[in-house]
Amino acid sequence: MMEGHLPPIWAELTNATKAQQLAILQFAIDDKKRACAELELQFIVNVSTLQLVKNLSFEMAPLPSVSTGLTPFLFFEQMEQEAYEANATGDR
Repeated sequence: MMEGHLPPIWAELTNATKAQQLAILQFAIDDKKRACAELELQFIVNVSTLQLVKNLSFEMAPLPSVSTGLTPFLFFEQMEQEAYEANATGDR
């Protein structure tokens, strides 16, 4: 993949020092929370989360999984505009 096709956060993380990377990821998450009008959602980035993002170490867990079980903390995918409109009108 060409570097120009990557989201801007990848260039920011690449050009940042290790000490700055955590703050860059936190700011990116905070920007997305504002875009979706989810400012009350608490999500504090830690070093472990940063490593997951940098290493692309994500794995989709199936909902009925015996090992993970059902969790009340699943966020179903919505487009940013849909999430903002749902928050603005109270439709959730």
